[in-house]
Order: sequence, then structure tokens, then C-alpha cells
Amino acid sequence: MSRNLTPAEARRMQLIQQPKRSKLCGHAVIAMVAGVNLAAAISAIGHRKGTKAPELRTALARYGVTVGETKLTAHEEIPLRAIARVTRPRRRNWHWVLVWDGDVLDPSPTPINGGIITSFMEVQCPAS
Repeated sequence: MSRNLTPAEARRMQLIQQPKRSKLCGHAVIAMVAGVNLAAAISAIGHRKGTKAPELRTALARYGVTVGETKLTAHEEIPLRAIARVTRPRRRNWHWVLVWDGDVLDPSPTPINGGIITSFMEVQCPAS
């Protein structure tokens, strides 16, 4: 049985970039999924520092969007809509990107070279 898509599900995703040299990639992903501007996403997170999965989950819940549990890509296939964590070999940091209808939307203003998606959380838009 099919259902009507909600506006969040039906809209084409708009790329929102993080400012250069910032740690706002998670904030930008929240803004894209929730359909809000970067300032609103920063407010929902509550700080301008790097983010972790629980913070993204909590911020999206404020907009009525839930995400699934964190899954490792070694064990699961990445769904069509997910928040994905990219890690770079020999680096101690990670970067958030959005997978939306199979496209990868990277909020970084400069390409992240050599990164691999190591985990993800499936985006579950609210039912209509």
C-alpha cells in the first residue's frame, strides 16, 4: 500500500554549506534535513562545535524528524536517505554528509579527499 509523501519527503534537497574552517558540518546536515537555515540548526544543536550522533538525533527530533540507530557500513547497506559519517584514514576527526535519494550532499566548501563512509543513521521522515 502506498502513501502520500510529506513535503519533507517530496522536496528536492537543497545543499547548505558550512562556513570555511568551521566544524558546522553536522549543523548544515540538520539544516538540510529539517528545511531550515544554518542559524536555526545551530540554535537547535545549542553550540557551534563539532557534533556527535546523539546531538544530531536530538536536534532533528525538535523538527519532527527521526533517524534510525547508528549502523556500521561494514554490516549494512547505506539507505537512500541517511546522515553518514565520513572518516579519513590517519586523521582523528570525522565529517557529516547527507545521503538523499542516492545523492551525497557534502556541506564542506572544499572537497574531503580520501574519506570513506564508516557509519550512518537512516533518515525517517514523519508520516503524513
